[in-house]
Amino acid sequence: MSDKGENVYRVLVVDDDHGVCNSIQTMLGLCRFRVETANSGKQALELLGQNQYDLVITDYLMPLMRGDKVAEAAKQLSTEIPVIMITGFAEMLKPDPMFSGVDLIMAKPFSLEDLLVGIAKVFKRVGSSPDDQSVKNLNKSLSSCGLED
Repeated sequence: MSDKGENVYRVLVVDDDHGVCNSIQTMLGLCRFRVETANSGKQALELLGQNQYDLVITDYLMPLMRGDKVAEAAKQLSTEIPVIMITGFAEMLKPDPMFSGVDLIMAKPFSLEDLLVGIAKVFKRVGSSPDDQSVKNLNKSLSSCGLED
């Protein structure tokens, strides 16, 4: 799914907290992920309509549009795009059919290693082929941070 022939793994991070967006962007940037951020569901939908991403990471509780709605919109554009929802609400970590567009729910705070393990898990769940360019790009990013898929 990477654009313009670039061999990068593209991630969209959505959170109304600029600090969270910047932290995830910095962490994943260390592993050569290309990360773009959105600070609202509306901004995320605009970016999803204009660009292709290999993964969406979205906060759950945001003003005007919750993360599960961002996930649904992302899946409408591409049913194969994995979505990780992050939340500070521990009770939400149980699987819930209400979050059908979400591939994994992670509790905040999390470490870089936890995030990378989560990313690898969702790619296994969505059944991406090892020959897919996005999987090759993911494996490059994981190995650059010392974590193999």
